[in-house]
Amino acid sequence: MINLDAARRRKQHKKLMITIPIIKRIYEEDGEIKFEVAGEKDVPLEMLEK
Repeated sequence: MINLDAARRRKQHKKLMITIPIIKRIYEEDGEIKFEVAGEKDVPLEMLEK
């Protein structure tokens, strides 16, 4: 027997996207670590959990 609710939840979970920054450069300035961001990209949340 197939549990339809569980299948729907799995499908919705795959669709969840998160925006992450694309880091171009990491450098240190005055003792602090700084990031130079080139842009942003939407990736599936599932990809980050692996």
